[in-house]
Order: sequence, then structure tokens, then C-alpha cells
Amino acid sequence: MRKRIIVLMLFILPTIFFAKEYVSENIEMLSLKNESIGLLYKGTEVKSTENKYTLSGWVMDGNEYIIFYSDKARIKLARIDENFIKNMKVYKIQEDEYGVKWKKVDMNFKLKSPKSLVNNENELWKNEAELYQRCGSCHKTFDFHEYTPNQWPSIIKTMKNNAGYSKKESKEVSVYLQYQSLKGKIK
Repeated sequence: MRKRIIVLMLFILPTIFFAKEYVSENIEMLSLKNESIGLLYKGTEVKSTENKYTLSGWVMDGNEYIIFYSDKARIKLARIDENFIKNMKVYKIQEDEYGVKWKKVDMNFKLKSPKSLVNNENELWKNEAELYQRCGSCHKTFDFHEYTPNQWPSIIKTMKNNAGYSKKESKEVSVYLQYQSLKGKIK
């Protein structure tokens, strides 16, 4: 019985102390001393507690200023000012199949505009989901899982003129498809 309570607490306590929120538009990141340190990108998941936030992701060794979703799914979560890279906590280092070293990191920060966060991930992508339907005017829209997060940007780039996307719209649809292709998959 005691083991069950401990296991249950391990799952419940993080949700009590940390709320998951999603960036609904690009937001400026601030240090805990309120200095500008970078930019969080739309779709990024952060954990919050008392107006402080934590971002977890992966960085390439030598290019730590871009935080990615994972070492395999190259979705950009944030861009960090080089002066604040030292504030990242490194938890794991591993090498990918190409010999590139990746670091699993966490970073704590504040936000300039926390109102740009939403609790429901589905609220993020309404506009992008509608934009993606334009692709169906020439052919069937593809299942999100037919391509990897790393393949979607190139596909949208080659088809953006056919769909009549502006540069901004093609980027938005591309990121939307990257995140949708991850649904149901483990980080």
C-alpha cells in the first residue's frame, strides 16, 4: 500500500507544482533578473510555477543558442542569447548517428508577456489547421505521420506557391505539421 501511495505521489505532485503551458505566439524570455535572454517560439511547451518558467530541450554541442524539441525532431523551441547559455543545466550528453553531440538541457526564466501562454495545446493550431487544408485543393492532405518533423519543412517549402502561402504562412503550417507528426510519439 505504501509503495502505491509513493508511486501515485510521483505522478501527482509534479502536476500540482508545475503547470504545463504552451506558447501561443513568439514571446521574449527574461532572466530571473529581468534581462532579455531570448525568444520562445510558438508551440513550445513550458512548465510554470509562480511566474517562473522552465524549458526542457536539446542543444547541439557548439551551437547551444538554439534549443530543439529533441536530438531527432529538430523543432526549434527557443533562441537564447549567447551570454545566457551558461544558465542552462545539462542533464545528459549523447551522440547521434552522424557523430554530432547533443545535450539535454533545462533552463529557468521569466516571460515578458505570460498572457501569450495557453493551457490547451489544441487552442494553438486553429489557424494553421485551416491553412493546411489549402493543400487539399490539388491533392489529398497527407496524414501527419507520413513524414517526420524534419521532413515537413522541406515539403511545405516546395509546395508553398501551389497553396498560395506567404512566407509567414508557410512557416506557420510547417511548424504545425512538425508538432502534429509527433502526436502519440515519445520524445
